[in-house]
Amino acid sequence: MGDDGQWTEELWERARAGDPVVWDRLFRRYQLPLFVWVREMVQNEADALDIVQETFMRAIRHVGELRDPARVGAWLFRIARQRCWDCLRRRGREQGRTAVPAEEELEGTVPMADSEPLPDQWLIRREDEARFFRALAALPEPQRAVVVLHFLEEFPLEEIAAILDVPVGTVKSRLYHARRRLRAECAEMLNQSGSTHENSA
Repeated sequence: MGDDGQWTEELWERARAGDPVVWDRLFRRYQLPLFVWVREMVQNEADALDIVQETFMRAIRHVGELRDPARVGAWLFRIARQRCWDCLRRRGREQGRTAVPAEEELEGTVPMADSEPLPDQWLIRREDEARFFRALAALPEPQRAVVVLHFLEEFPLEEIAAILDVPVGTVKSRLYHARRRLRAECAEMLNQSGSTHENSA
């Protein structure tokens, strides 16, 4: 998300004025990243498409709320985050349960060891990629959110904290625990795959 700086004050003034060319440019830039993140959050493609559309509609209606054009990406993701929570709460009511679990807040900052493999190091072969995304889907929502934003959308930790409205230390803690859990999940899947191949031999 390193190109948010292209959104100058002049461009954003045109966006505030409803310039369709600027909004089309914004949509093309963020449609796919938003969809990827939202789909991982709500685990449903149809809901994700609706949420992305709602995100841009709300952005158009509330364009005056953004004061710093350089933070347009984080602003859009914050809007999408709220829509995700609304979707999960609605789904929970329909299913007679709470779909958004109470988050177990991790106090303090947990240091991330440089020696730990990053999640994207699992993405070597197509089989490994599928294994990684299955493990990603199994993460608790707060951890899944930071993994997708950091490793797939490439937001810096400070921007993730702004999007999720939590301290940077909480983002680091969630990322640390998510990395450990992903390693364990992927290793277990790999072992299960190896056992299956041995049994079929």
